[in-house]
Amino acid sequence: MKIRKILTMALAALLALSCVSALAFNETGYPICDETITVTLSAPTPGSNLDWSEYSLITELEKRLGIRLECTPYNAEAWDTQLTLMLASDTLPDVIIDTSMSLAEVSELGSQGFFLPLNDLIAQYAPNIQAMMEKYPDLRTYSTSADGNMYTVVGVRESTIDTALRGWINRVWLENLGLEYPTSVEEFKEVLIAFRDQDANGNGDPSDEIPLSNFTSNLQTLLLQSFGIPSGNAFYLLQAVDGKVVLGETTENYKAYLQYMRSLWEEDLLDHDNFIQTSDEFHAKASEDRVGAFYDAAPFVAAGRALDYDQNFYWLGALTSEFSPERTAYLNSHVIPTPYFLLNAKTQYGAEIVRMIDYFFSEEGKLAGKYGYEGMNYDMVYLDIPGLEDKGILRVRQPEGYSSTEDYRNNAVTPGDFFAPYLAAEGTYHAAAMEADAGQLEALLPLYGWGILVMRDCLSNPQVTKGSVFPTLLYTEEEVAERTSLYTDISLYLETMHAQFITGVADIENDWENFLQTLDAMQLPRLLEIEQAAYDRLMGEE
Repeated sequence: MKIRKILTMALAALLALSCVSALAFNETGYPICDETITVTLSAPTPGSNLDWSEYSLITELEKRLGIRLECTPYNAEAWDTQLTLMLASDTLPDVIIDTSMSLAEVSELGSQGFFLPLNDLIAQYAPNIQAMMEKYPDLRTYSTSADGNMYTVVGVRESTIDTALRGWINRVWLENLGLEYPTSVEEFKEVLIAFRDQDANGNGDPSDEIPLSNFTSNLQTLLLQSFGIPSGNAFYLLQAVDGKVVLGETTENYKAYLQYMRSLWEEDLLDHDNFIQTSDEFHAKASEDRVGAFYDAAPFVAAGRALDYDQNFYWLGALTSEFSPERTAYLNSHVIPTPYFLLNAKTQYGAEIVRMIDYFFSEEGKLAGKYGYEGMNYDMVYLDIPGLEDKGILRVRQPEGYSSTEDYRNNAVTPGDFFAPYLAAEGTYHAAAMEADAGQLEALLPLYGWGILVMRDCLSNPQVTKGSVFPTLLYTEEEVAERTSLYTDISLYLETMHAQFITGVADIENDWENFLQTLDAMQLPRLLEIEQAAYDRLMGEE
């Protein structure tokens, strides 16, 4: 009798709580919650700011949506360990933002009950996401796991500018030395040699230049594409040859790429810190005008300068080689096959969080997630450029004390692009740039920088052919179970050998056959069978 009474009281309490939640939650309109709720959130961050509470986006979301985000970000280097600990100890926050987790991992962990299925919640509470899935069918495809559940929503980049790789070469250095823009890997190496041997930056010291440097693997991706390997990755380079899926690392293209990179390393053209330096260490070099060519979000970001600094550079890419005789820029898909938001299966705020995610696909939210709010963090301006006078273009503010608009955005407005699953073109300079002619692009360049370089030197350049990178594949539950360990071991081996071949720890000629045999022994043929089946399904659906 006592047990029944306790159960009755507990049930009444739960019903009371659900009624309070129902009264506080609005299925449409804003705020989402009449009474502010607190949602816990964790994420990896590449920057040093581990206190997100003062970002204006975070404080405004509480005011506008009625959702207080209690954020616990971790350094990117520590994220994998922290995520593993949270999963193992069942201490996941309400939501995680994890741009490092693969869709296969999401599928596996979701099917094990760690993440909340979002299908019904999206159908009921997310009209903006549903509309975007109608416009971009791959958004639904890549958000859906092997078991049919949507545990995440992947991203969308509306602007073609955002689909291109972001390599840069210093225009001023080229002009100082009387050099032409390089269009082949051979010409690029000659330029790097000149950067190494001469006073390219014009400071009177011919020995302080670093011809080529980076802190991410994207530089490798750019050069791999110049050797005819159209991957969006730097390691585990899947490609299709006449419909057959092969691993790029086993091809003669890749061997030639390694030999090229090895020569850059041996001749001190590639920074010897390239594989080990942090973003801060690289940016310190770029800020001193010591790096001639690199990959980064933008030149002004790398150097910590104002946006007009970008006009000192050219976009770098689409170099030719014996394996890629035509200048080709391989573009990423408009759908970003990367999980943005993942909800703890045990969260009590599933509907509220889904409505918050949907907000970032709305007219206001799609700009707020990346730039903040009009009149607070950015202004809409109209330019006195013939033919573009009617284009309202967003311009982020630069308050006193910030080195650039990007410095202000990343340190005061929003933590990078974590809350921007929909990278909109409308309302930004991207929309104007994609319609601009050559003269208009030159007028836009000092105002909007890197994106204009991409448009001018790549997308609207008739000498550059546009291709597509190899697509991200999706797997069945059975394939995920078998593939995970094979892929983990092989991809780690490939990354290790990539660095060893380039730095000379392993000899490309003498160790090549052993490299291939080791991959076979690690069951690469079986892994490629799984990839082939997934590729055939994807091509059949398209």
